[in-house]
Amino acid sequence: MKREVRKSLSNGRFILFHRVPEIILLISFLLLFFYLLFQITLLGYGRDQGIYAVVARTILDGGAPYRDAWDFKPPGIYFIYALSTILFGDVLHAVRIFEALCFLSLAGAFIIYIRRHFMSWQAGIIAAALAALAHVQLDFWETGQPESFGGILIMWALVCITYRPAHNMSLINLRRTLAWGGCGLLFSLAGLLKPFLAGGLLTSLAYVAWKTATASGEKDKARTLRYLLGAIVIGAALPLFVCGIYLFQKHALQDFYETFFVFAPRYASISFSAAKLPERFFYTIVLWLLEFSILSFAGILFTLLLPLRHSQEREGFIHAGGALLFPALGIVLQGKMFPYHFGALIPCISLLAGWGIWKVWTGSRIKWVVLLAIAVLLYLQMELHGVNKQNADRLKVFMDSDPCARDKISCKYDVDALVNRQASEWLLQNTPQSSPIYIWGFEPIIYILADRPCASRYIYNVPQRAAWTKEQARKILMNELAEHPPSVIIIAHNDRLAWVTGSELDSAEELERFSELSAFLKKHYEQVVSFGKLDIYRQKTITHSSKKPSLLQVQGLFNNY
Repeated sequence: MKREVRKSLSNGRFILFHRVPEIILLISFLLLFFYLLFQITLLGYGRDQGIYAVVARTILDGGAPYRDAWDFKPPGIYFIYALSTILFGDVLHAVRIFEALCFLSLAGAFIIYIRRHFMSWQAGIIAAALAALAHVQLDFWETGQPESFGGILIMWALVCITYRPAHNMSLINLRRTLAWGGCGLLFSLAGLLKPFLAGGLLTSLAYVAWKTATASGEKDKARTLRYLLGAIVIGAALPLFVCGIYLFQKHALQDFYETFFVFAPRYASISFSAAKLPERFFYTIVLWLLEFSILSFAGILFTLLLPLRHSQEREGFIHAGGALLFPALGIVLQGKMFPYHFGALIPCISLLAGWGIWKVWTGSRIKWVVLLAIAVLLYLQMELHGVNKQNADRLKVFMDSDPCARDKISCKYDVDALVNRQASEWLLQNTPQSSPIYIWGFEPIIYILADRPCASRYIYNVPQRAAWTKEQARKILMNELAEHPPSVIIIAHNDRLAWVTGSELDSAEELERFSELSAFLKKHYEQVVSFGKLDIYRQKTITHSSKKPSLLQVQGLFNNY
């Protein structure tokens, strides 16, 4: 009896000893995941995020995108920013909190999908950490974008479409129909963020049609396929219908049409070249796999090269891989190769990479060596791409109450966060709170920081600078400025956006060619101050506000930035 007890204890210690590396691996990835989620909440705003925030504020104030606040992104991203503000308050970090929660949900999607196809929930934790790392690596400018949320919606759509009932009961069939409808709904929502993101629905339709046609236990396959198509079509139509009704009710359908069928095609044509499509498609895949993530690239190689571990593995790989094709095609056709365009690829690539790493782990007898190799690759990725430094800088800013500290890490490309803050502080102290202002430039974040409305629907001046829209857009702008004269007009310098406007001129140079606005400015305004590249003009008949906000109010606003 004693020998059996000793043998049992010995076996238990042996199993525990050999599971120690696995426990360390999973806990390490789990801690990394939550640390990166915290880092997401600390990310600041770039130029695009300022645009989305201004349009979201317009929506919450009763206005409509395109009609009352112009931008040329699909409407989904504005509703996300508006929802974030409703949930977490009118602070600049609201959308970052929402973004972190979305990535937290992504871990659940990974675990469900991997258990269905690979019979291993542990790989889901690894995949979640890899996805969060790739996202944080993009930094503040390239996150909080339509692709950031669209990729997560795609992953949950794959979870819905791969739902398999345990028994063929009416209630279970109802659940399956709802899951199929949920897949259509999620892909449609992704399409409202970027149209190409909805293309994965075709892959999922083909997948379920094939599964249904080859299922041995399915009695009436034609009827099941009709249910499938009906559920997915209804689910996909619902967000489009609601969005259409919203724009119709807001009298914004005409503005929506002109934005997406007049402005957007010409904008896309700036960098589009049919002859370069194959080259760009290859470059898109190589750039993501090799440039963005060493560990993800290695994980996908392992997934492809190592033997199958489960009968559903190939099916799961093909389905997730197929969902990548349409976002990748969208990157190619847009032709801009902005880093945030790759954001929608993060979830599916991380899923496949996480499974590959777990395959190596479970098949290895020298787990301590594998653990060390993973740690080295993680460190190299974070160090080579500056993630460690960026994370450290954000933590310092989090601990520091000085708003200038955030400015230092929020300057990128031609955007100077310190100058934007100084201009916003001046506006807070020298303009009435309800008075509109206008920025002739591309710094919409100032509207948020200064808490001042825009005197026009044009929250930045790209339409007035783009050759194919400038004539009509300038007329509309001048009419709106005459109807709602801004108390202050800000003129920006050195904001050349040739890849957007098709012109090498900056805003100040373009102003010289915009005689109506130039004359309006000279007649009614006078320059009072400059901050860096921003010149501030105030109405000649307007004196600065007699009631200035307190220093604590000003500092409190910028502590949120």
